[in-house]
Amino acid sequence: MTNSSFEDSQKPLIIPEESQLKSTPPQVKLFNNQIILNPSISKTNFIAFLLYSFYVGTILLPLNALQEPLLTHIYNLSTSEAADANSLFQLTQIGAQVLLAPLFGFLCDKYGRKIFIIVGVIMLTISIPILPNLPNVYPSFFFLQVLLGVGILAINISPFLADYIDNQTKGKVAGIATVFNLLGAATAT
Repeated sequence: MTNSSFEDSQKPLIIPEESQLKSTPPQVKLFNNQIILNPSISKTNFIAFLLYSFYVGTILLPLNALQEPLLTHIYNLSTSEAADANSLFQLTQIGAQVLLAPLFGFLCDKYGRKIFIIVGVIMLTISIPILPNLPNVYPSFFFLQVLLGVGILAINISPFLADYIDNQTKGKVAGIATVFNLLGAATAT
C-alpha cells in the first residue's frame, strides 16, 4: 500500500446528511422548554394550530349533540324518529368518511393539505347554517349530512402534530390541543 493511499483512507468520511443537519434552523422551545417545535415550525404556526383546535371543538363536538333537538323541534319528528334518523345520518357520515379517507389521503400527499383544510372549512361553514333551514328531512337533511361528513373529513385528515411537534413533547401538545377542543365546545354550547 502506498503512503498516499494510506493517508486517504485515514481521512474522516463526510456524510452528506450530517452537513444538512447542521444547516437546519434550531428547534423552537415554548413554555420553559416544555414544548419543542420542529425546526421549520414557527410560534405563529403553533398558535394557529391551537386556534384550529379551538375551531374544531367549536364546530364538531356540539354537532352530534344538537342533531336530535334539531330534528324534534324544527322538523317535528318524534323522539324515536329523531333518534333513528340521527343514527342513520351518523352512519352515513361515517360511511362517506371511510370511503373517502384513502382518496383524500392520497390527494393530500399529492397536492398538499392546505387546500383540503380550506375546502373543509368552507363546506362546514356552508352546511351548518343550512341544516335548520331545509324544506324536509329526507333527502335534503340526509345529503347535507354527507356534505358535513366530507367537510369534517377534509379538516381532520391533516395530522399537524406529526409535522409541528418534536417527538419528545407530542403528548403534552396533544393534551393542550384537547383542552382547546374542550374550550371550543364549551364556547359553542
